[in-house]
Amino acid sequence: MAKETVPLGQSAGQDLHTGWEGSTVNDGSQAWPPYTGSGYFVIQIRRTGMIVSASRRTDIPAFFSKWFVERVKAGYFCVRNPFNPGQVKVYSLLPEDVDLIVFWTKNPQPLLPYLDLLDSLGYRYYFHFTLNDYPEILEPRVPPLSQRLDAFRKLSDRAGKERVIWRYDPIVLSSVTPSEYHLERVQNLAEHLTGYTDRLVISFLDFYGKVKRRLKRISQATGIEFYEPLAVGDEGKMSGGFCEDGMGAGACGQGGTTVGILCDRGTSAGIRDGTRTAPQVPADRSRSAGISGVKRAPVRAPGEVLKLAEGIRNMAESCGMEVYSCAETIDLRPAGIKPGACIDGNLIRKISGTDRAMPKDKGQRPACRCVESVDMGAYNTCSHQCAYCYANHSAASIEKNLGRHVPTSPLLVGTCDGQVEIIHDLKPSSLK
Repeated sequence: MAKETVPLGQSAGQDLHTGWEGSTVNDGSQAWPPYTGSGYFVIQIRRTGMIVSASRRTDIPAFFSKWFVERVKAGYFCVRNPFNPGQVKVYSLLPEDVDLIVFWTKNPQPLLPYLDLLDSLGYRYYFHFTLNDYPEILEPRVPPLSQRLDAFRKLSDRAGKERVIWRYDPIVLSSVTPSEYHLERVQNLAEHLTGYTDRLVISFLDFYGKVKRRLKRISQATGIEFYEPLAVGDEGKMSGGFCEDGMGAGACGQGGTTVGILCDRGTSAGIRDGTRTAPQVPADRSRSAGISGVKRAPVRAPGEVLKLAEGIRNMAESCGMEVYSCAETIDLRPAGIKPGACIDGNLIRKISGTDRAMPKDKGQRPACRCVESVDMGAYNTCSHQCAYCYANHSAASIEKNLGRHVPTSPLLVGTCDGQVEIIHDLKPSSLK
């Protein structure tokens, strides 16, 4: 892998995308190499056979559809390494270079008007649609449930049910969302979605450090207790909801390690509806979960977790849906739920018709079964601000990044100011 720094007006290497001027995506008005508007050129890296994730890190359909369409028209996008901000990778987004796009969303409505464009240009895609029914305190800014159900059905009618995957994710166990709560909600949602999808993906909340701290603040304010589920064999562990240490180091989406929420599997999603209220907590419930020196929250036993998972599976199957788990360290196979891959090589082959080899993404957590992809999103940009989100640090960081969003920039956040370190990674992500 070669590296070089590219100042204004210079070209790097010979790996420019051929045939750019005659592209059906670009109208020829843009010069090549693409200009970032900040005084520096960046050089595109051709990645034939690429799978694009849009995005585990944020909700592009809900909040950045216009930016995404600008990237489609330009034929390329840039991604800044979140752990090395001076490093920017540039990828082709031309239809002939992209096997498939995987969208992740809680509100696809802003993207729906552009699906005709994507189809006409030859893009293949499918959607992960996260559709929960949580109290407002956990999902403060998603659209009303009726609107989300309507959007799901519209998307399914437009794209086909095999290209819309329902995510009930993550499952948050708490004093206001116990097992019975989830069984009731899944039953209701599954009945409304019957015939509109054939796959449901679930996972239990991972208590990463920043998620713990966020839920701890909710506990202090409301008295709600949050419960961390145990896997079979972990019954002896003293795990009471929260600890003060934060999470340990784990694999991140960039192939390194990270502490906190900067993992590469998140749920993102919607807009404030203002119609729901926070759950009512008894006035005498003054103790909160997981605060040092205060009552520790009980842990949900593995038997209860498996019983809940089996109940969800039975409900989904009765509505014509097969259930898979997502990067779940708890073995749900005894409940009849197989581990799944969200960026699923088999589904990609079925939709796209490609016969390319698709290696497992080694940059994800060990339990993740996804194949390699390139994520075009950025952390700390999702305005849904869900309490359980793995991809956001704080409301302040989101506000700061959104203030730097330029719809015409190749980067989701900011522009390529200063010299840009170009990483010439010419090995395609899904070639044989």
